[in-house]
Amino acid sequence: MATFAEEKELAIRNLLKTAPKPQLHIHLDGSLSFDFIKSSAKRMKIQEPDRFALLFPLNIESLSENEISDYIWSLKEVQHIQGDIVSGNGNWKRFDFCNQFLQTKLDLKEAVYDLVMRQHREYGVNYIEIRFAPKLHNLCGLSDKEIVASTLDGFESAKEDLSKIGVHLNGGLILCALRSHSVEDAENILKLVLETNALGFDIAGDEGSYPLMLFEGVLRKAKNQGCFITVHAGEWGSLDYPTVQDNLRLAVDIGVNRIGHGLDLKNSPENLINDVLLKNIGVEVCLTGNCGNPNRCTGYADHPIKYMLEKKIKVCGLNCDNTLLSGNRIIGRPDPLTECVRALLIVKVSPNALVEIIENAYKSGFQNDALNQGIESGKVWREHYLPKLIEIMNE
Repeated sequence: MATFAEEKELAIRNLLKTAPKPQLHIHLDGSLSFDFIKSSAKRMKIQEPDRFALLFPLNIESLSENEISDYIWSLKEVQHIQGDIVSGNGNWKRFDFCNQFLQTKLDLKEAVYDLVMRQHREYGVNYIEIRFAPKLHNLCGLSDKEIVASTLDGFESAKEDLSKIGVHLNGGLILCALRSHSVEDAENILKLVLETNALGFDIAGDEGSYPLMLFEGVLRKAKNQGCFITVHAGEWGSLDYPTVQDNLRLAVDIGVNRIGHGLDLKNSPENLINDVLLKNIGVEVCLTGNCGNPNRCTGYADHPIKYMLEKKIKVCGLNCDNTLLSGNRIIGRPDPLTECVRALLIVKVSPNALVEIIENAYKSGFQNDALNQGIESGKVWREHYLPKLIEIMNE
């Protein structure tokens, strides 16, 4: 027999499952589905048997989801023990594993298509910005422009297929430079953003080892060119990595549009918080993405989202970060619906605050139609979902 708490959670899930939702911070390589991994591995085995044999001594397409999950969790746990440190020109091994399936035009197109369709079909997402690092997808000889074109093709194909069934979905692609790679690589990524239909520019990766100041020139150039900018900053803790506060200060001084994670804002001086408010900088909160890593956040109660809300910081969405690689064995993986449930029931975010967070995500979107879509979705939330949600929460 279900407990009262379980019944409340189920009622919230049933109510909000189809509610329109935005996603501003979601990584392509960290959000692959098991079905996609298996289909890509099967293609690789046929088309590139030598590469397949080198990468996967075991027959990966025959492994169960639990077996693949166990392998991924083990990679992540080892990386956490090692402090999440990345060597020069390197990347985290769990992402390296996933990126082996994203090295052809077809794989890139299908991965984006699959992610967009799953997010809408399963969770009601109608605005999504997917980010990835083109540098990680050229192992089989694709050029940077071919890589970006393939992902854009996948996104547009998903939009078109959804429109045929009356679904209006918007968003696009954000291109990432990696901190552990060179400034020249970051310059090339910015050039790609400016020359393609990508939405914006991001810097991601090992924040503790590679301060944002290394890329200050690139970021200022992006700002001067009118490029939309979001940066991973304040994700690591300044108690262990003093340059993290410098990262936040630089991001705010430059005037980035959004900050990814921003956990260490709780340790920022009041003048920095005031500048975040003055410049209307949004923070892409990733609850499970952070709480699944003991090096970032010890649990949902420790996450500073409530502090951000109290300070009137624009929290723009409850984002998944990585639907496959975020989380851990205990709390599971994130999804757009579960993040809402956890915000309400564990973090104790009020229903009204949740709706404001949802609306702020649309308002902070980089795609031209994001604001209009947000107005329509916000109206649906306030007229249909919010009254029922308040009723459930007050029971």
